[in-house]
Amino acid sequence: MIRSLVHSIGLDNDRMLLLETFRVKRNAIDYSGDEIDEASAEECIDTANDLFRRVSDWLARNRPDLL
Repeated sequence: MIRSLVHSIGLDNDRMLLLETFRVKRNAIDYSGDEIDEASAEECIDTANDLFRRVSDWLARNRPDLL
């Protein structure tokens, strides 16, 4: 799903790769039970908030009927 954002909302490739990195880390943590460091958690939250804004903006411009 993350990779499709490049085509669906025009997300830049670098941002998509960052989201993919977070997804891989989250999956590893789910299985290992390790804790995530605070800096990584904050970066992940900031990136998620940025993605939410980008998707919301795209929807407002392209599919306001879905809001």
